[in-house]
Amino acid sequence: MGKRIKAFSLLVALLLLYCQSTTVLAQTVVNKSLLAEQAKGKAPNVKVYMTGSDMSKTAEVSGKVSDVTLSQKGVVETFEESGESIRYIILFDNSGSINKAQFDEAKSQLARMRTSMKNEDEMQIFTVGTTDISAEKTDVFGRIAVATEKDRVDEDCEKIENIEYIGGVVSKTILYRSLNEVLEEQSAQMAIDKLRTIVLLITDGEDDSDDLNGKDNDKDSTLANVRASCIPVYGILLNDTAREPNEEKIKFTKNQILDSNNSNGYYYNCSDKPDIDEVKEAFKEIDNVLRKETYIVWLTAETNKKVVGKSELSLTINNQSITPVLLDYSDYEKDTDAPVVIGIVEKEGRNSVTFMIEDENGVNLSDAGDSTHYVIQTEGDGKKWTIDQVNANQDG
Repeated sequence: MGKRIKAFSLLVALLLLYCQSTTVLAQTVVNKSLLAEQAKGKAPNVKVYMTGSDMSKTAEVSGKVSDVTLSQKGVVETFEESGESIRYIILFDNSGSINKAQFDEAKSQLARMRTSMKNEDEMQIFTVGTTDISAEKTDVFGRIAVATEKDRVDEDCEKIENIEYIGGVVSKTILYRSLNEVLEEQSAQMAIDKLRTIVLLITDGEDDSDDLNGKDNDKDSTLANVRASCIPVYGILLNDTAREPNEEKIKFTKNQILDSNNSNGYYYNCSDKPDIDEVKEAFKEIDNVLRKETYIVWLTAETNKKVVGKSELSLTINNQSITPVLLDYSDYEKDTDAPVVIGIVEKEGRNSVTFMIEDENGVNLSDAGDSTHYVIQTEGDGKKWTIDQVNANQDG
C-alpha cells in the first residue's frame, strides 16, 4: 500500500510538472525546431534568416529555387553579430476590446523599443483601432523613424505615449485590412530593399475589416496574403475584454494568421490573463528571437541564372527538409569581373574565330551571345574589329 501511495504521489508530481511545462511552452515564441523566416537574393547569392530551437552556427544548409541548386557559402552568424539592421512595421490595436493595463504596458514597451533601436534600424507604428471601419490605419510617427535620429527619440516616445485608447461600444478594429495593405506595400519594396523587414501585430485578434462592403478583407483572403508574402509576421496576443468577443476571429488570428507555417514568424501569447508582466516578457522574448536566435545563412549557385517572380526556396538543414520560404530571385548581382579566355583563340575561315571562356559566376547563354559584351582586337597594331555576330554554344 505504501508503495502504491508513493507511486501515485510520483504520478501526480509528474502530471503537475507536465502541466507547468506545457503552460510555459504555450507562452514561448519559439515553437518550431527550424524555421526559415525570410530570404533575400540576387543570383547567384541568397541570404536566409533562420531561427528555431535546433538552429546553430554549425548547421549544414543547402537549397533549391526552381531548378537552381544552392550550396552553403561562408560562415553562419547570428543577426546580432552581423551588425545588420532591421525594419519593424508594427500594427498596434488601440481599440476598447484590448485589456487597458496590457495596452498601457505595450505602449511603454514600444517606447523602450524606439529608444533601444540599433545601427540603422527603422520603425513604423500604425494604430488599427477606430470608431469608423471605413477609416485607414493611423501612422503614429508620420514617417519612418530611424535609429540614427537620436534627436527625435523623445519626440517619438511622446507620440507613442499619446496613442489613444478607444473605448466604448463604438470601438472597432481594422486589423486585417491594415495587414493586407502593409504586406502589399512591402512586397513591392522587397526586390530593392536591403533591410530585413518584419511585421509585428500587437492585438487581441479581433477584427472588423470585413464588415466594410467592397473590401476584400475577409479572414481567408488575408491568410492567403500572409502565405504569399515574403515578409514574416510576428505577434503579441493581448487579453480581450470585450463583452461579446468575436471568438471566431480571435482563434483565426492565433491559429492561422500567426501560425508559423503561414506567417514564417512566431507569436507570444499574453491573452490568457490580464497580466502586464507577460507583456514585458513578450517584448523581451520577441527581441531575443529576432536578434540572438536568428542566424544568417549565405547560399550560392554555380551560375547567375535568375528566376522570374516569387519562387519557393526549398531548404535542407542538417539533412532535414523544412517548410519552404518565398523568395524574389528575379534579379542578379552586377558582375564586374571579366571572364577568362581558356586556351587559344582559333581562326575559323576568313572572318571568324572561336574561343572558350570561363567565369567564376558561370556563363549565361543570353549574356554570352550579346556582341556588345566583346572587343576583338588585333595583337601588335591594336586594330579593333567590328563584330557582326556572336554564337554562344553552351551554358555554364
